[in-house]
Amino acid sequence: MSSPRNSPAALSDVALAQEVVRFVQHRLGRAPSTVFDKAVLRILARSRPGDFVAAELVVNLFDRGAQCLALPDFGITFGEWVSMRDLGPLAQLWEHYPTLEDLLKGAERYLPLNNSGVMFRVERSGAEARVVYALTPELRRGSEQFMEATLVLGVKVVRNLLGRAWRPLGIELQHPLLSPQRRMHECFRAPVRAESEDYAIVFPEPDLRVRHGGGDEVMAAIIQRFLDDRVSATPADLTVEVKRTISWLLRSGSATLDETATVLALQPRTLQRKLRALDADFATLLADVRAEITLAYLSRGADQPIGPLTTLLGYSEPSAVSRFLKQRFGDDGRSLRRKLS
Repeated sequence: MSSPRNSPAALSDVALAQEVVRFVQHRLGRAPSTVFDKAVLRILARSRPGDFVAAELVVNLFDRGAQCLALPDFGITFGEWVSMRDLGPLAQLWEHYPTLEDLLKGAERYLPLNNSGVMFRVERSGAEARVVYALTPELRRGSEQFMEATLVLGVKVVRNLLGRAWRPLGIELQHPLLSPQRRMHECFRAPVRAESEDYAIVFPEPDLRVRHGGGDEVMAAIIQRFLDDRVSATPADLTVEVKRTISWLLRSGSATLDETATVLALQPRTLQRKLRALDADFATLLADVRAEITLAYLSRGADQPIGPLTTLLGYSEPSAVSRFLKQRFGDDGRSLRRKLS
């Protein structure tokens, strides 16, 4: 088991962060650059499906949006607005489960892929059941809007399965009410109890076994295999996480210490300090990733052109590639390609 000092930060699928930016622009009519940090926006604009960012970055987007725009219902309005299908492959899996009980079992395994900082459990007590959400301690500050959005999305998932008329018995919030009770009831169509022990959706226990007529078992199996691969690829070490972040930043143009730290919601000095504690440093990891990309690319065959390495390795000049290859491998690109092929 990883020790706390080398465990990676909680990660979130980048799709959620991208949708928050789209929400501000298209639903609220505000330029994202007037609300969010410009470095974060640049990184999100260059990211692709399947990329991950720090969960803290996503939680901060919700908090920043609500404060900057003075919208106490930012989180629940986002949850009402966003299309589940825009939140990645996980959101497309829910509709294929035959019962809510099956769906919740799947959520326990796969929900951490959307945000590994969210803890999830199902409780049963007599005629009632509860879906309970919690955040890891480092994410809890300023998380009220994010948690309200999470509860809205949870209710939306159940309504997609059991029908739009479905109503929970109640909604529980750990924090005080941010929006009027009327607005909360309009969204959830259920009583909302603030300052509770948990964040939870309460519903009739028999709803767990109600079967719906939709679903596609073949599609569900395909999506589950894809998600299982993502579960197995989740980093268990900070250095692995940093190398993965460097890899996709290089792919989209550059990979600096500052950009990597931004993706991981850390200060650059903090990231360097954490890496030193693991006997690693950013420059070495960057060089390692570039070397891995080079070997993978040139091993494809003797006719692989050398030119694309400039872009693949995040350099602005071909001469920089030549210097890197000489320093790392003692060869120029053509000689290395010949040896590898």
